[in-house]
Amino acid sequence: MYKLHLVCLLLFGISVAACYRQSTVASVLASADSLMLQRPDSSLALLENIPSASLTGKAERAHHALLLTKARHKNYIDETDDSIINIALKYYRHHGDDSLLMQSLFYKATILYNATNYTKSIVSAMKAEELARDLNDNYWIARACDLIADIYSESYYFDEDIKYRKSAAHYYNLSKKKTSNRYAILELASGYCNNYDLDSALILIDSLEKEIIVEPVDSVLLAECVNTIIYLSLQNADYAKARAQLARLDTFHNYYTPDVEYYIYKADIDLAFGKTDSIMIFLGKAKKLVKSISGKAGVGASLIKYLKQEGRYKEALAQTDSILALQNKGVYELLKQSVIAAQRDAYNIQSKKEKIRARKMKSLIIFTVISGIILIVAIIYFYRIKIKVKNLEIDKRMNDILILSNKIQLKEKENLKLTSTLEDSLNAEQKNHENHENLRMILFREQWKTINSLCYDYFEKKDCEKTKQTIVADVENEIKKMCDAKTIASIEQNLNQYFNNIIAKLRSQCPQIKDDDIKFMLFLYAGFAPRAICIFTDIKLKYYYNKRSRLIERISRSNAPDKD
Repeated sequence: MYKLHLVCLLLFGISVAACYRQSTVASVLASADSLMLQRPDSSLALLENIPSASLTGKAERAHHALLLTKARHKNYIDETDDSIINIALKYYRHHGDDSLLMQSLFYKATILYNATNYTKSIVSAMKAEELARDLNDNYWIARACDLIADIYSESYYFDEDIKYRKSAAHYYNLSKKKTSNRYAILELASGYCNNYDLDSALILIDSLEKEIIVEPVDSVLLAECVNTIIYLSLQNADYAKARAQLARLDTFHNYYTPDVEYYIYKADIDLAFGKTDSIMIFLGKAKKLVKSISGKAGVGASLIKYLKQEGRYKEALAQTDSILALQNKGVYELLKQSVIAAQRDAYNIQSKKEKIRARKMKSLIIFTVISGIILIVAIIYFYRIKIKVKNLEIDKRMNDILILSNKIQLKEKENLKLTSTLEDSLNAEQKNHENHENLRMILFREQWKTINSLCYDYFEKKDCEKTKQTIVADVENEIKKMCDAKTIASIEQNLNQYFNNIIAKLRSQCPQIKDDDIKFMLFLYAGFAPRAICIFTDIKLKYYYNKRSRLIERISRSNAPDKD
């Protein structure tokens, strides 16, 4: 009897302890679930501290596996091992509600996507989307569409990528997730870029930017928008806008970490503006951050543009071959997973026809495999032909560039010769013009030589009665002619014609000078000798120099623009 009581007490104690343990684990899981949105780091810490031995029930292990996977995802830990989420998936396929199964499928697809296993990833993602639609859960429909779009984007199915981006943005909007909706629109713009629809991408980015610059500003999202604008500007060869937007992106250094594309942008912009010293530095930084084939190809393409601009065509051609080899590798890797659409179609066909056409599935799979093999062989064959044609085209263009370069050098030499010949002709013409001007001034002044000589004789000998009779009459006649108003007007006209309007400028710029003084200056500029001027103006020789100095001083003190 005593032993029976002891056994009962022991069993009761074990059951109480088990209930207490289950209550404690359930409480921790509930706490981790409640912290998931606001404090995912705390949630992850709680889940990782739960001992594996304490998770005894299948439901508990499944719940823990789902929450742990979700917490790691929210802490930006990109898992590639699906062993943990498979625990949840295996359980929720047959137990629990469809919401938990849908989430398990979603995180399974996310992990496979991180592992670049796109073929299996899209199957889980599309099953998750189908369950979300059955549950009418707009938020999870949006998330599933977002993930499917990511898979198509990585597989270069850009039409499908755009289709699912639109769906994601639509359902995020229905679920009132404004921030997620904006990121989906940004990703949609990137999808348009990848599909070479730059106008649609630019329209989306402009509208999105106007929406998010209103307070409070989402700096992270704005930085991503600016990054996309830079890409669009470079695609449109608007390097000035790209440079301005890159400077703007640098102001978001607390919200944006420079990546491969950032340094490629800097290299391409500097190349466009002729700043070649920094290009290799930026490409070196980009190369250190490269993690994918597309990243390597982007760095290589930027390097090729730089080498071509530097005239290093052999190195550019070698780099082109390197990029083609990378692309071959990328295409080969993609071809191994080119059955994404086929897997999606096979899944849809299977889900619809499992009940009525199970016998035909085997033949359908065989047909799909054979078609896939034929398609792959055809793609590889045509791709190799395309590469050969491309290589021939590159060689031809390189030869054309060399020929054009030689022609340009010849034209430059011809231009130098023509320029030199033209300069010699212009110099000779200028010299001839100056000689003609000097000759005209000499001839103009030489015409007064005779009258100057007569005036000199008359001035010296007019008081001598013997000679006076012979020359005075003639000289006086000439003097009268020279003092005549018509002759003075003619002299003034000739001076203005041959001496750059000198008398006209004197009259207009020095109105304070009297007509007698103008007359004196007129004879002076005409080149008459001092004695001749004394006779024409009826002044003594001793006053001639005083008057000349006085007039020169008056003109130099005036505000006349041409006084010099």
